[in-house]
Amino acid sequence: THERTLAELFAVQQEIAANVERALEVAQDAARNVPPSPGTASVEAHMELLQARKLLSTWAVADAEEAIEHLLHHFEYAESYGLSRVIVHPHGYFLDRMESCMERAARSLEVVLLSKPDTVELAIENLPRGEGSWICEQLLGIFDRDRMGFCYDSSHENISGQPFHLLEKYADRITVTHLSDNHGEMDEHLVPGDGNIDWRRLRRYLDESSSLKDVLFEVGTGEKLTEPVAQFIDRAARKARELFG
Repeated sequence: THERTLAELFAVQQEIAANVERALEVAQDAARNVPPSPGTASVEAHMELLQARKLLSTWAVADAEEAIEHLLHHFEYAESYGLSRVIVHPHGYFLDRMESCMERAARSLEVVLLSKPDTVELAIENLPRGEGSWICEQLLGIFDRDRMGFCYDSSHENISGQPFHLLEKYADRITVTHLSDNHGEMDEHLVPGDGNIDWRRLRRYLDESSSLKDVLFEVGTGEKLTEPVAQFIDRAARKARELFG
């Protein structure tokens, strides 16, 4: 639970934007006499920093409202087609403190969870690199299993630091997978076995998950294919049968 509603958060953000605007006007009047801030190379750079902060504060409200509306439309589409789940990417592209971005994401997701159809699950996916793994872990800690599922992406975790960290901790939260392989450096979407992921160990974690409903392979996309499509599909299908029967 959160102490403030989304509407109250928006009001706070608007107040911040107004305060930054006033500070910016004062700073512009005295810009030639103000020494650069630590970490900025000049007065001009300092002014650009203030402008960026002003824009970030001002846009945050509209961006959140638009994202919530956009996501709820996808839930409506899913319900109309009889789909059981919408997978959400909680991106780790932080424009300010990681904790602040995570809090905003949690508040927006709270609105979505309260507004979405009951028949369609919201599942959070772990994204590449440490930041994407971190925000997924935080959100799974905030929202319990009855409200939010977990879409486990094997390739994303393999390029995010300690192997199987999220899988070991949240195997009992997984409701769907995006399985592919890579070599630990980039998201290659390879057929399992073509990279360096330990698939026997991964399979053991999945076998222990009582919440897993759908196993999806997310392999081979467009220009990444290096073999005929029919051959690739056949090879991927054989690997799926080998891993999961």
